[in-house]
Amino acid sequence: KRLRRLNLENNDLTGALVPEVQGRRRLSNDDNFSLGIGNLTSLRQLDLSNNDLDGVLPDLFPPGIVRLALNNNLFSGGLPQSMLQLEDLVELYLHWNSLTGSIPNEISGLTNLRILALSYNRLYGAIPDAMGELTGLEVARLDNNFGINGTMPASIRQLTKLKVLNAVGTNVVGNFSDTICSLSTEEGGNLRRLMATCEDPDDNDPFGNFNGLSCDPEWEVCCSCCQCTSRYVNQPPAYQINLCYPFGEGDAFTDDETWPPFDDFIVETPEPMS
Repeated sequence: KRLRRLNLENNDLTGALVPEVQGRRRLSNDDNFSLGIGNLTSLRQLDLSNNDLDGVLPDLFPPGIVRLALNNNLFSGGLPQSMLQLEDLVELYLHWNSLTGSIPNEISGLTNLRILALSYNRLYGAIPDAMGELTGLEVARLDNNFGINGTMPASIRQLTKLKVLNAVGTNVVGNFSDTICSLSTEEGGNLRRLMATCEDPDDNDPFGNFNGLSCDPEWEVCCSCCQCTSRYVNQPPAYQINLCYPFGEGDAFTDDETWPPFDDFIVETPEPMS
């Protein structure tokens, strides 16, 4: 119970997470792994990424955890209520799983969250207004959840610390101008990367800048303060996509800087408190 950091990434672990276990548990003969994370009441950092863990996420997590990395596994089901009540949580990595359901309004309970990585799951529904209550959020990765739809909520403009917003591979549409432009660096905000499927560059503009004149917000993303450029995504599955990003940062958008999916999250993980 005094364990504060646990890193078991890249261990080919199989099995499920459970809320609690009674007594001592070991790896079984078939290498199934059972970790009662609810027993680890002092845990501050947990990394179980890049394994083959499956099942639904347990509805019990150590209350003081600050970094939770469960990405690149086989987890299914929705986001449990206990996870959405972790007030100390700073980094949440759930990308590359098979999670389903919508993003619940209770996500506003993650009051200290700075990184939210939900990419490459099977989430659906609209982005909730409650996202705007995550005022410390710096990175939001919602990409490649094809069931996420609707428009970008106006509450996003409250995320003044937001640096990266990725909605590529979703069905989010609408005019982002009112919500996004106020967050751009030109307006004194911190947003450096907005990635979303958007209108093709205007053929009449020699610089390929998006001017919003031909954009239909019912079918695509429109952003008056953004550039829209066509890029070839050289990661499986390879595909061509149009991206928009705020003006003022065009020089920084090289292929190398844009496309490594999760190795440039910008945020430093806090050390466990004594």
